[in-house]
Amino acid sequence: MILAILLSGWAAARVTRPVEQLARAAREVADGNWNTQVTVQSTDELGELAASFNRMDSRVIGTKRALSADRTSGRVARVGAAFGSRAEESALPSPIDGRKFAAGTAAKS
Repeated sequence: MILAILLSGWAAARVTRPVEQLARAAREVADGNWNTQVTVQSTDELGELAASFNRMDSRVIGTKRALSADRTSGRVARVGAAFGSRAEESALPSPIDGRKFAAGTAAKS
């Protein structure tokens, strides 16, 4: 009986620790700490989840850097200018007062 209790406690801790570590890492990323990595301790489903989290975080960092570089180089501004010529066509009415908005400014309704 005592052995069963000890084994169940060990098994529960083996599952909950990695889940708690992933939850903590997810909170850190949500708070803006983009360099958060999780230690992969196994090759089971929890280990695969931890490895996937690390890959996802690395890709988010890469995408964030690429977007920042694009803004710096002016690519985003050029894309915005290209769509600006069709801004009136794509303007959507505000659900509040019906005015149309395009490219961040009020358009004639």
